[in-house]
Amino acid sequence: MDSNTLQLVGAGALIAVLGIATLILLWIGRGQTRRLLAGDVNPLPQVALRGISPAELAEHKAFVEMQVADLDQVRWGSEASADRRQAEQTYQAALDALTEAEGDYRKLPPIVDMLVDLPRDLALSGAAAVVLRLAYLQGGMHVPQGVRAALAYTSAAIKAYPVSVDAWIMRLRVATSVDDSRYRVIANDAMRKIQGLNPNHPRFPDVESKYYFMYGTTQQYEAAVRRMIELAPSPLVKRSGYDRLAQLYGLTKRRDEAIATYQQLFREQPEGSAWTWHNYSLQLLAAQRYQDALEASNRALAFFEFSNARNVNNKARQALGMSVVEAGETRA
Repeated sequence: MDSNTLQLVGAGALIAVLGIATLILLWIGRGQTRRLLAGDVNPLPQVALRGISPAELAEHKAFVEMQVADLDQVRWGSEASADRRQAEQTYQAALDALTEAEGDYRKLPPIVDMLVDLPRDLALSGAAAVVLRLAYLQGGMHVPQGVRAALAYTSAAIKAYPVSVDAWIMRLRVATSVDDSRYRVIANDAMRKIQGLNPNHPRFPDVESKYYFMYGTTQQYEAAVRRMIELAPSPLVKRSGYDRLAQLYGLTKRRDEAIATYQQLFREQPEGSAWTWHNYSLQLLAAQRYQDALEASNRALAFFEFSNARNVNNKARQALGMSVVEAGETRA
């Protein structure tokens, strides 16, 4: 056998080996993806936490892991048959309470009590929501270990009840809380599952809009937010939908539409919230409607004192030739 023949045989053997290796890697990759989507694997998200010091992250990580350890001891969910409609109303009330609690962890134990005896898919999904709230840092960032723990709860939920739309919705919420390629795969899968089970579920547009905010177009995001308003399962969700729509208008230089959207919200829900009145004041300030901005900011500060609202309040006062007010003062 001459040298050329040997080279050809060697090259053929190498190609065959590489081909087999490629097939093995594809098989392994597909297997890993199947395990990921089935909830058998809950990866630690790899994300950049800009502005968070190592010491701050270590402290919050320890806190989250301690809380998760306690929550893992809870027996989540009842196997007994119950009024599903009533259970879903309680579940929504718990989600609303979580939103309103923001970073006040003292409000979480009663919310856990609301969730613990719900049907297992709802209880586990609610547990994921609690963990995700505990894991929140700032600016849309979360402690990675907390996100993984929340994902694990959704994995348990979809295993307990694979056709639970609420379980898939919560899985989508967790998967869109971080910008990680593996979590995007999970999010894509959850989107397909929800769209196949019930695309008009009232809790879907909220997380659908978050998915499109990360991975879709402005048009898809706006359509989802409009559906969020239309299908809202509670006044709080509808308020959040109006707020998102108005902020989108503001970001896309549709200032008048942003202002009109807030005005529609306050016609439907006159009380509003600290943050909706504050965000409304920002749009009015940008439109140079300083008196209206001041009045809206006053409404925001009537809920509680916070620096963002105080800063807008003083900018409006200065534009109107009025003296600034320090936090805690009550000058008219």
